[in-house]
Amino acid sequence: MAFTIGQCVANLPAKFGNRLNVGTTTDGSIGIIAVSQVVAELTETYEFEELKYQTPVPPLTTLALTVNNSVVTIASLLATIAANTNYPQFQSIAAQFVDITDVYTFWIWFSGCVNQAGRTLKYRRVTTIDQYSYGITSNQQGSLGVAPPTYYTRFGNVLQVGPIPDQPYQFFVRVKLRQPIPATSVAGQVVFVPSSWQEVIEYCACRRLALWEGASEYQELYEREINTKLAGAMTTEARIADMQRMERHNERQLSVRIAQYTCAK
Repeated sequence: MAFTIGQCVANLPAKFGNRLNVGTTTDGSIGIIAVSQVVAELTETYEFEELKYQTPVPPLTTLALTVNNSVVTIASLLATIAANTNYPQFQSIAAQFVDITDVYTFWIWFSGCVNQAGRTLKYRRVTTIDQYSYGITSNQQGSLGVAPPTYYTRFGNVLQVGPIPDQPYQFFVRVKLRQPIPATSVAGQVVFVPSSWQEVIEYCACRRLALWEGASEYQELYEREINTKLAGAMTTEARIADMQRMERHNERQLSVRIAQYTCAK
């Protein structure tokens, strides 16, 4: 990564009519606020490779769904960052990652560990997960039915699977991290996007400042610059949509469940 939030703030005066009232790079100035808000918005909107992360595959770090427990805390996934030497760029600031914005793969092994049969859990809304978690009957009235998980969802600060696991299932996930933006001084905070986005971030911050000041002529100027520089990003969005369509047509689900169970619909 080649730039920080503070470096973006330092470049704002030159792009904002040489005004010197946007503040410094070490306090809670309007420049810091504007750039931080832009970075947070852009890194959640676009699929930046620099923020993608995969938890270690067992047995390097054992991540396991436990029997009769349908949830995995996001905190437990983030806790694997500091020890994951495959992603050294994240290790020095691991404590600042507090959330994820996307889950690309949630894989479980049916038995044992790697090289065993398994499946990728599909995403569904929480109501579907509840049907699979609490609608499955068992042989005993009042007891909770369990089975190999098929789906997952996000509910608050956890990922929830359904059906509820009938045994420990080791797993790994591929996720997109939320861009870390500390509440205190952010002058040295690295921005996890390609270097070519630095000017886009700076112009977006200038547009935000112009909006706050009611300077409509500046807003139009920045809109033109941003639209020109984001032309490639729009193409990228179309490519991502095409990739997702192809992915949905290339799915394979395996199951080795042999005991009968029913699902309430």
